[in-house]
Amino acid sequence: MIAAAAFLAATGGIAAGIGGGSADAAVTLTTFHMVRSAASVNANCLNGADAKVTIESEGPVEIMRVSANHLPPNTDFDLFVIQVPNAPFGISWYQGDLESNSSGHAHGTFIGRFSVETFAVAPGPAPAPQVFNGPFPDASVIRPSIPCRCTT
Repeated sequence: MIAAAAFLAATGGIAAGIGGGSADAAVTLTTFHMVRSAASVNANCLNGADAKVTIESEGPVEIMRVSANHLPPNTDFDLFVIQVPNAPFGISWYQGDLESNSSGHAHGTFIGRFSVETFAVAPGPAPAPQVFNGPFPDASVIRPSIPCRCTT
């Protein structure tokens, strides 16, 4: 469900105030509300849906808790961490699944790097794993890139 993924993707770049290397290393907890992406709003998709994200630093990792309400009941959602909330999204990755219950509530807990310590790099080209061959096949080669901080 692409629109669902778009709604549940507004997590990137907001966690910059937590974890080591930030301007205020004493900040260990941040909370924010997700908003629907512009594409979801324009398509009148997930109208009324809302979600709250809490990210807590646990030393070398962060724990991200996502709680969403007013979703379509009994539906699977893909959660993406993205750099900016609307297309083209910037650096992005699939974080995990959320599944709404019969009341349209979904909750997920994810452990990873969601701070200024998050970065991506591809020092040189390498063969990419070929897992998906459907309408959106995997790239055959990962192209080189310079290090990129995923939070601001």
